[in-house]
Amino acid sequence: MDKGYSEALSGLRFSERDKERMSARLAASLRAADAAENAKAPAAVRSRHAPTRRFRVAAAAVAAAAVIACIGGGAYASGALVGVGEAVDDVFHGATAPTEIVDRIGRPVGASASADGITITADAVIGDATNYAVVYTVSKDDGTSFDATPDENGRLPLLFSGGEGTSVFGTSGATGTSYFYDADPSDNAIQYVEQRSVTLFGGDSVIGRNASATFSELRFVSDIAGHEGEVLAHGPWSLRFAIAYEDTSVELPAGQSFDLNGKDAVLDAVSLSPVALVIDYTVDGEVEMEEQGDGRLSDRNARELDGFRPQASITLDDGTVIDASNSGTHLETKDGKTVARASVILDRILDLDEVAFVTVEDVRIPLG
Repeated sequence: MDKGYSEALSGLRFSERDKERMSARLAASLRAADAAENAKAPAAVRSRHAPTRRFRVAAAAVAAAAVIACIGGGAYASGALVGVGEAVDDVFHGATAPTEIVDRIGRPVGASASADGITITADAVIGDATNYAVVYTVSKDDGTSFDATPDENGRLPLLFSGGEGTSVFGTSGATGTSYFYDADPSDNAIQYVEQRSVTLFGGDSVIGRNASATFSELRFVSDIAGHEGEVLAHGPWSLRFAIAYEDTSVELPAGQSFDLNGKDAVLDAVSLSPVALVIDYTVDGEVEMEEQGDGRLSDRNARELDGFRPQASITLDDGTVIDASNSGTHLETKDGKTVARASVILDRILDLDEVAFVTVEDVRIPLG
């Protein structure tokens, strides 16, 4: 197992509520498997590996996605949409923060589009000024279930190979991840999550802006390499909705100098919200990326980017340490320097009253 992924998994902690939900989901899966075996029904296995469409993905977020099938919720009615509370449970594997925090950081949406016998509904959006997660329900209009088997991480071997996904007006850059999971295999719906950390033109918040989502070519992934397989529906689907939750971010003291992999750097700004950590910093020296024509990040370029990504963590009052190092990064070069932003959407909801300090490399920044 990949070391970073293993560390992210080891950092996950589950409440008693999570454990109960996981047990219920596992029991339901076993009952479904027994029923299929008794009926002598052939297993429909498209792939044992589900795709995760990513720009730059935090290991903790991937680890959170790995358990979504277990904790995705067993209380959904057939084809039911996902509410804000359920969305928080699914994306952040259990709402550990007080209800009043969840109510501030998330909003129901309800926008939908139908085509080719498939309806896509934006159920809820959760986030802060520059980070958001949207939970969609993808349902079959004929009432039948999706013929898709999750992999060992609970993700479904599906993707949208067309469309632009979710974007907010005024975005200049984005990092993130997306994946499918099935909250209730017995109904006619599956869930699709997009997480994004963005930089913006002319402003510093997505709140109050309009988001648009365009999808097409819903299809299976045919193998571990992520090659595109059978098309379920062509679409297209287009939705539009407003980002209207509250920004609960707090600004931390900045201006400290630190060493970043042998390069001098300075913290320009640090903000923390219940859902994400954002670090703005400037590095002496320019990031040097080689040309690549296939659209995939080369090993050499990946190493170069890693050299400009700071190690970061969040320490709670009870001593719990949350790793926040595998962030998505946005880099710009100017006058021999690299101006950077590292953003990570966390795998749990934070109560900021329980945070002691944030650490960036060797700089410890107390909260409050």
